[in-house]
Amino acid sequence: MNCFAKQASLAGTEIKYLTSKNGVDYKLYIGLPEGYHDKENYSYRKNYPVLYVLDSDVDFPMVKNIADTMVKNSGAIEPIIIAGIGYKGQELSTHNSRVFWKNYMLNRTRDYIPSNLTKDVDRFMNKRVDGYQFIKNHWNGEKFKVFIENELIPNINKNYRTSGENALLGHSLGGLFASFLMLENSQVFAKYMILSPAAINETGVIEKILKMKQDNIKAYFAVGTLENDDKGDMTEDLRQFYQKISKEKIESKLEIIENEDHISVFPVAFTKGVRYLFSTENKK
Repeated sequence: MNCFAKQASLAGTEIKYLTSKNGVDYKLYIGLPEGYHDKENYSYRKNYPVLYVLDSDVDFPMVKNIADTMVKNSGAIEPIIIAGIGYKGQELSTHNSRVFWKNYMLNRTRDYIPSNLTKDVDRFMNKRVDGYQFIKNHWNGEKFKVFIENELIPNINKNYRTSGENALLGHSLGGLFASFLMLENSQVFAKYMILSPAAINETGVIEKILKMKQDNIKAYFAVGTLENDDKGDMTEDLRQFYQKISKEKIESKLEIIENEDHISVFPVAFTKGVRYLFSTENKK
């Protein structure tokens, strides 16, 4: 008996490439709702909210499958477009894991760390990342912010039926960047999902909280109870960060999720967070 294997693909997805004005080649993972092209489908809408997902070379398939299941099986959330941000040439399938993770760290530290938080992140990262010295001092989250606002989102709006309601999901260093965007008064995101953010309770970030002016934001924060060791306590860091946020300016929720660590917390927190931000109950 002959058995022929084909490479698996994820239904309802597209891959596109976009080179930024700064010369960075991004790989975009686009996830469309089941009814996007079918007016007779239960999930068809004239336009859709968009969830932008950082670290999508790793996280996009999981995010897409969870969101689809929550729309199809339970109707717990409204249909959404998922726009995942990854990097051309960073695919794990084309590299051994050691090469992949080196490229992964180089790309995400450049894009996710704002240059004005250098001292805070330097102190945080030195404790946690082996070989950290080779990736330091090249970051510029401010440029990535401009790319998202002025290049990426207009591109997505031009090519897909979007409603203008944008959300951003970031985990770890991605959570730091999402917090930075929220605190920088970015006008393009109304919703944030910030999971296990790195260096969130450091001096520079806290100073920005006190200057925050943005209103009409809805944000979900989560961290696992096992995200603490002799190198630091990310659970307590997020708890303290959350206490300083003005609840008058931001509609928000914090969940400390039992028995989850920095990796295992992601699917649990995403499931809870996407329901909080996109629940069908909000539309009733």
